Amino acid sequence: MDVDASDRLDLHFTATAWQDKSDTQAGQLTAIWAGGPSNSGIPGLIGGAGSPLFSQPVDGLKKDARAAAWNTDWPMRNDSKFWQIALAANYDLGNDLTLTSLTSYSDLKYSSYQDTDSTALSLLELLPFGTIKYFSQELRLAYDAGKVHALIGANYDHSDVTDRIDYRFEGASIAYVPFLPLRLSAVQSSADQTHKTLAAFGHLEYAVTDNLTAIGGIRYTNAKVNGAVCTRDTSANQAATTLLSFASGYTIPPRGCYLINDITGAAPGSRNVSLDENSTSFNVGLNYKLANRGLLYASFSRGYKGGVIPNISGTLQSQLDPAKQERLDAYEGGFKLPLFGRALQVNGAVFHYSYKDKQVRGRIFVPFFNLLEKLINVPSSRIFGQELSINARPVTGLTLSGSVTHLDSEIDKSFLTYNGSQLYGDIKGSRLPFTPEWSGNADAQYKWGISNSVDAYLGASVTFASKSNTTFQTATLPASQFDIPARALLDLRAGVTGADGTWTVEAFGTNVTDKYYYDTTYFSLDTITRFAGRPATWGLRVTLRN
Repeated sequence: MDVDASDRLDLHFTATAWQDKSDTQAGQLTAIWAGGPSNSGIPGLIGGAGSPLFSQPVDGLKKDARAAAWNTDWPMRNDSKFWQIALAANYDLGNDLTLTSLTSYSDLKYSSYQDTDSTALSLLELLPFGTIKYFSQELRLAYDAGKVHALIGANYDHSDVTDRIDYRFEGASIAYVPFLPLRLSAVQSSADQTHKTLAAFGHLEYAVTDNLTAIGGIRYTNAKVNGAVCTRDTSANQAATTLLSFASGYTIPPRGCYLINDITGAAPGSRNVSLDENSTSFNVGLNYKLANRGLLYASFSRGYKGGVIPNISGTLQSQLDPAKQERLDAYEGGFKLPLFGRALQVNGAVFHYSYKDKQVRGRIFVPFFNLLEKLINVPSSRIFGQELSINARPVTGLTLSGSVTHLDSEIDKSFLTYNGSQLYGDIKGSRLPFTPEWSGNADAQYKWGISNSVDAYLGASVTFASKSNTTFQTATLPASQFDIPARALLDLRAGVTGADGTWTVEAFGTNVTDKYYYDTTYFSLDTITRFAGRPATWGLRVTLRN
């Protein structure tokens, strides 16, 4: 809702809400990992001869996006709710000054059942659930006159986060402990956190000449995070509590936090974790306008991603160390060229990203639970890339467009860690996960009039990506089973639309060749699983605008 409260004051109010009760996607069993490090030297485990694990269908080898298996007593559904209210107020102070206030409050409750082992057995099922309550207030003052566009401001953010993960794994190899008659079966990890952020910022654009504009900005941020992390045994037999009481020499109460205090040697329990991080982000750049309305530009910027307190099922308090803030230095130069009377638009860029302490999903060793996922800091990595896009209108009604991106990513300094294959070593030289060397798209659409008020169109597009990896991989740390193969997907569309753009009816097909592909693959205790992309999908879309 927009309100012109006075000649100088305008208000913009928004309210948003959604609810999600959809099914969660089932994964596909790709391979069986029983007999790995978690089983080493322990007889009679699930990986032994005659185990029901070996009779499970390996769906991923069928190359059928609909083939999957899951434990049928696990609901496999989402149950999440979100609402947000926001108010933006702009007040004209005169003398080319505008004061803006941005206020918002958000509330999220989430729950999502996941069967990560992709079998009908109970090897590893997860239920992440919790709440996030978030408040934000920003004030800024803008000056816009002649050659100068300037902005200063400050903002405050506060969020309270309650985060839980229920784990069930009674059929997995880690459930068996040789000197304990009871089997491990279920635990819950938690991380209750409060985030507070204060920031001040400024931005300036100055027209040096009619064609050349200099740009600069700076932002100082102080972020404080305080949290309590805990792992507790939620099973009926309290096998994990019994085991860790024996290992620590302390009596842990039933369903109590059992994180062994290997930091101070005190009794097991929850761990209080805090982060107090400061950062100064900034950017500088030059824009040069060409006579044909083209643009040449160059920029340098430094930015930060805040640190994170993890929520994983640990046994030692030291395993719950937070991930530090990540720093990115970005260099970029490029052009935007309209040619032949804007019948052809060519854009290109070259960029170099240098990361310090990049946050990457990795793995850490957890006693009794083997390797578990955790956000880790890779000390030094970089991406060098180029991108090119073209949009052409060679004849009336026909539009051709395409883009291509090339990425050369690398971890460029030594760092010892585990990869997805459970191999430990130096990952220097590995590509960053999920960065295909080549990606892009091509699109063609032809539009023609069928009456004075109605147009029709036909279109097709292809998206492609070369092979990528989901984990660290070098010559000495092979992990080819965690590769994502190259793919190209074809989409089609046809529709009619009002000549004034107020309505459209479109029939569409995505992945019309029914190409089998997957977006990720990972190790899950005793199995390797993957999540397939959508098969051929057909639909009808109606759009109305006023």
